Amino acid sequence: MNDSMQNTTDRKAFLLLFIAAAVCFIMYKLLLMPVFDRLALQSQQRDLLQRELQQYQEFASEHQDYDTFLKQRLDKLEQLQRRLPEQVVFSEQLKQWQQLAKSSDVKISDIKLLPAKETDSKKMQIQPVRINLDGNYYAVLKFMRELKKSENFVNIDKVNIIGNENKGDIKFTAVFNIYMYHAAG
Repeated sequence: MNDSMQNTTDRKAFLLLFIAAAVCFIMYKLLLMPVFDRLALQSQQRDLLQRELQQYQEFASEHQDYDTFLKQRLDKLEQLQRRLPEQVVFSEQLKQWQQLAKSSDVKISDIKLLPAKETDSKKMQIQPVRINLDGNYYAVLKFMRELKKSENFVNIDKVNIIGNENKGDIKFTAVFNIYMYHAAG
């Protein structure tokens, strides 16, 4: 009988230990896990805010003298506006292109002024010009590279290239869009 009571006491102790472990596990799941999850979320948010703060601090350190930064941006804007003339004097533009063609060994065989186009921006207008160039492939390529370096902003559109394989010459036809800026618009 003593063995039986000892056995019952051991079972009760084991059962109490099991219940205590189960209660601890439930308390851990219900009380401590949400706290740990909130702490992890707050840590992520803190890291995100610290990165954002660091970006602001880097911007501020790069542009400590904001007046200088503003002046640089205004100078850049002025430079871009100079590249967009308020009015294109077609004869001057044609003279520039003829000089460019001559220096590139390209012949301008035909040139036609097309009707001006409006843009979405009321401050911009496009003056298209259809140009036919004749010359060696590399000479036409040189002309295009030099055109890219020119003062005015010119976009090339509707390109047609016809080549003569025997001579290496090409006939290049394209629409050159000259952009103009209207400061009052």
